[in-house]
Formats: sequence, C-alpha cells, structure tokens
Amino acid sequence: MEPTGQAYGKAGYGVDIQGERIVVVRAERGRARVTCNVVRAEDRLFQGAAKQGVPVAAVLGPRESITQWLEVAFGARAKALKVLPTVLDIQLPFAVEQCAYGFTAVQRTTAGRTRALGVAARFADVERKLARLAQAGVDPVVLDHEGLALWTQSLEEMPGEAAEAGPAAKRGTGAVRVVAYRGVERETLVVGVAGEYRGAHAVRLEDAAQVRRLIRAAAGGDVQRVSWWWAGPGAEDQAACEAVIAGLRQDWGDGWAEGRNCMVAVHREPATFLARALATRLVTPGAWRCNLRTGAFEHPALARARAGSTTRALALALAAGLVLCAVNLAVSALVRERVGAYEAVLVELGQATAGRALGAARGAQAVLIAKRQVEAQRRATEPYRRYSEPRLTGLAGAIIEVAGKQAVTVESLVLKPERLSVSGCGPGWESAAPLVATLEARGFTATVDREAALADGTIPFSVTAEARHE
Repeated sequence: MEPTGQAYGKAGYGVDIQGERIVVVRAERGRARVTCNVVRAEDRLFQGAAKQGVPVAAVLGPRESITQWLEVAFGARAKALKVLPTVLDIQLPFAVEQCAYGFTAVQRTTAGRTRALGVAARFADVERKLARLAQAGVDPVVLDHEGLALWTQSLEEMPGEAAEAGPAAKRGTGAVRVVAYRGVERETLVVGVAGEYRGAHAVRLEDAAQVRRLIRAAAGGDVQRVSWWWAGPGAEDQAACEAVIAGLRQDWGDGWAEGRNCMVAVHREPATFLARALATRLVTPGAWRCNLRTGAFEHPALARARAGSTTRALALALAAGLVLCAVNLAVSALVRERVGAYEAVLVELGQATAGRALGAARGAQAVLIAKRQVEAQRRATEPYRRYSEPRLTGLAGAIIEVAGKQAVTVESLVLKPERLSVSGCGPGWESAAPLVATLEARGFTATVDREAALADGTIPFSVTAEARHE
C-alpha cells in the first residue's frame, strides 16, 4: 500500500455488515460538499458498481489489523519509506512478509525526521474478510481500517476543538477525543488527541478499567478534557450508553464525576455512520486514507486502472517520439544548411589565409591547400617574423590544422593582438581540447564552453583566449 491521500472517484459505496444486516451508503462529491444516501444492498446500481467503475469500501477492524505510529531518522520522504517497513516489522507480532501493510499520514517532524502511521493486516485475515464479504455479495475495491474511518468521519461531521491542532498535535495536552462504535457483533474504541489519531481498540465498552487505561495511554499522561462521541447501531440504546459513561466516571476524577470536563454526544444517524465514513473517504482526499487490499488481493478494477494509466503513458510517449522525429528532421535540415554556410566561411577564411583563390576546393581539401600555402609563406618569412611579427601570426593556420585533425568544423575565428575566439562543432565532448592546448602553448590563457549535442551528435563549442603577460 503506497502512501496516498487521493480520492478514488466522485462516487463510491461504503459497506458495514451488522450481523445479518448489510448497511450500504452511496457518497457523491459535488462542488461544495459530499452527499450521502442509504441504499439497499439489493439495489441494482450497487450490485453493478464494479462494472460501472464505482468503488466499494469495507473495513478490517482492530482485531484483524494493526495501526502503529513510527518514526525514522530520515527527513527525505523517499529514504524514509524504504526504512519504514523494517521499523514496522520490529513492532509487529508477526513477520511483515506475512502482511498487507502500508503507511499513511506521512509527515516531517520539526526535528527533521519522518513520522508515519503504519497500517498492517495479516494475509490470512484479509483473505477471511474477503471471503465473508463475498458470501454477503460484496466485492470491495478498498479494505479500509475501521478505526481510521471512524476517526476521520467524526472530525468531518463534528470537528469541534479537535480541528484546531490537526495532525501535529502534541502528546500530553490532555484534550482527548473518543469515538465509541457500538456494533451488533463488535465494539470499537478510537482515541486521539486534538486532531491526531492515536489508536483503535477492540474492547468491551462496559470494561471501564480497560477503557480508562487506553484513554490515559493515548493522552500520554493526565486527561484534562474528554469529548466522547457515540456511533454505530448500538448508540441508539441510550440507557446502555449512559451506563458505560457512568462506569467511567467512577474513580476517574472530579472532572468526570461532575461532568465539567466531559462532553458526551451521539453522532447523527449512528447506525449508518461507519458506512457513511467509508463512502466519504472514497470520494474525498486527505490524510489517514489506506487500502489493505493490495498485492495478491488487489481488486481487478484497480489493476485495470493502473494498466490503463500505463497504456496512456505509453501512448503519450509514442506521440512525443513522433514529435521528436519531426523536430529531428527539421533540425537536420537546419544543420545541413548551417554546415554549407560554415564551409563557405571556411573557404573564405582559407582564401584569406592562403592569399589566393582555392578554386573548387571545399572542406578538408581547402584546408589542406591553405595549410600548404601558409606553411610555404611561413618558411619564406620565418627570418623576418622572428624579429618583427607579433605572435598571432600563423596562429590561424595552427588552429585550422588542429581543427582538421580533430574533424572539427570551425564556424568563426576572431584574432586580435591580445584576445582571440574560435567557435564551431566537434564530433565529441573533448574535440576542442587540442585547440585549448595549442593556445596555451602559444602564451594564451584559454577557456572552453560547450553546449548540448545537436541532432547529428556533434557538440557545439566556443573557445576564448587572452594573452598572458609573463
């Protein structure tokens, strides 16, 4: 399960199995809000949800799955996600290789570390849950975690003071939020501080000592204020709920005994609350989302969606390749045009260097003729140049000679008494290095700049040099 806070679509179904009854809620996301409606399990649209591409979510409870806060000494998300499975393996009572697992609410701490909530369920428990759901005619795309679903929906519907702190709430603040789900076959206690989920537990709510222990452990110390929210079909039994609260107030402290620091309320439509939570999480993004139906248990609809994304990516890559081919043809034509212009410049430079017309000679032949002519002139004038000519004399010929050996095309060559520059294209990244070495040997300080390769593979470069005064 990869960390994700994305929605699965604009519509989705949440399913809560309550004994022999199946509660189904359809959620639809509009521009301003999410609308939830209860539908019958026999509803034609619900039965055809998979064919329509509308996701369905069910849950794994605290007896079937585990949540655990983890922290690693890496600030980089990618590195942290590589290490987190090893840390989770240490915390689990069974090997992580036997689990469907993942991480949600991944966050960077103020100390530069990474903190995340690990969620895991054994493959055997996932398989059993899917088999039971199949018997009920339900094929979920998402297997969510019950505690996280209850927590996020409680904050969504009744944010209260918990919305002030968000996922970064500090331990020990004392402001505890409890969501108590009373189902037909199970009871679940979800505890958090401010807006941060701390844990979910399968527990008998009438066991006051155990409930108090779990609440204190989640708060990390003294419990100053408690907001208690009831949900589930059993929350409609007011007398049973009041008995649970009365048992908790015994030996809890003055705040609980007198009710000053304890707020107790029932979520609206508590019997459909969990199904509503699951459906809402399918259509809205946010932290605390997870899906434990992964790997070998992944729903075919998700596999097809991922394959479709891959196909679309390949199609886009193919289209981009065709565009690049067209661009390459255009660039090749431009390069040929520029090469012709460079050759004309080179012939002109060769004629100016040789002091005579080169006739029909082009390219390397023109360079060779100019080279021979310059060499003859150099030998003839060597005695005079040695004493009277500046050291730039003959440098152009040397550059052309080196360029010819390296198969370098010279675009321009500017010679001045104290400075020169030469630019062109070479077949390799180091094609300009011999030019730099030649200039350095002749008393210049030379630098070279290179650009990205052209379509024909040649590397454009420019060399600038300044005379050294020693």
